[in-house]
Order: sequence, then C-alpha cells, then structure tokens
Amino acid sequence: MPRASAKESKAMKNAQEGTKASRVEKESSADSPSSFPELTNGRGEVVSYAEIEAQWARAKRGLGYTLEGKTSSPLSKFRLQVLSECAAIPRGRLSTYAGIAKVIGCGSSQAVGQALKNNPFSPVVPCHRVVKTDLSIGGFNGATGLKAPEILRKVSHLKSEGVFYTMDKKGKLVLQNTSVVL
Repeated sequence: MPRASAKESKAMKNAQEGTKASRVEKESSADSPSSFPELTNGRGEVVSYAEIEAQWARAKRGLGYTLEGKTSSPLSKFRLQVLSECAAIPRGRLSTYAGIAKVIGCGSSQAVGQALKNNPFSPVVPCHRVVKTDLSIGGFNGATGLKAPEILRKVSHLKSEGVFYTMDKKGKLVLQNTSVVL
C-alpha cells in the first residue's frame, strides 16, 4: 500500500491515540457530526471520525484505503464520482439519487443507490442526505422499510442536522424549511 502523507499520518496517529485535541477539532468543524459522538463499524467497535476522514482523503486520490482492519483496492471511477457528489451535499440539505445520477452523467438512480449502499466513509461522506425523487426516505446501509433500525438511524441523522420534515404513512418526507440540492 502506498505510504500515507504527513496529514494522513497525523490524522491516523490522532485516531489511534484518541487524543482529546483531535476530537475537539473535529467537533468544532462546520460539517463535523457532533450528533455522532461515537461512531461504530459493522461489528459495533468504536471508529474515529479522523480515521474515516483520512481514509476518504486517500480514496479521493485514487489510492487504496484501510478501514475496519481491511485493506481495499482503489474505488472505481463511478463510485468515486458518486461519493464525491454526496460529500458535497451541505449539512441540513438533501439530494436525490436521480439528482446525483444526472450530475455525474449516469442514467440510473439505482446505480447511484448501489454505489452508496455500503458507503465505508459514512458520515464523512453523508449518504444519509440522499433520498428518492418522490422524497421518500429510500434505503440506508442496505436496509429499506420504515421500521428498519438503519432507516430510523437515517431519519435521526437528518433531524440532528436540521432537516425539518414530517413523514407520511408511505414514508414520503414533507419538507419544512429544507431545500433539495442537485
């Protein structure tokens, strides 16, 4: 695996040491997820925001990345485009799978959904800010259905970021004071 840059090395060192300075720096960031005080991976282990951020920086440069003890090869061009557009969605705003597809020149919103399905860089790449064109909630972490714990977590993330809405019985969001970008 290619050697990490000085900035990545520092972020990884802070992540490994769990330094208080690193946590304070990230929590004060404009888009840092203060609503995610403890990030966990699929095995329930605590994961550092700084580590996820450092690995996302590597992936954007076309390098492999290591998360949850697994080294992955570089992202495909398509997946990198999808994740990069998703990363650009401002806090408190939403986008749609079709909107991202249009921006990157892809004819399939389902392909965009599949690229986001197992987003290893969440919440640095905020896939929870992407909903279906009809404003129904869509999926999250591969789960669908309004009662799924993952969907409830997606809804909770949106509310914590100031996305104000009510949800009808079909799962459609009725937005209040929130705009959709893309």
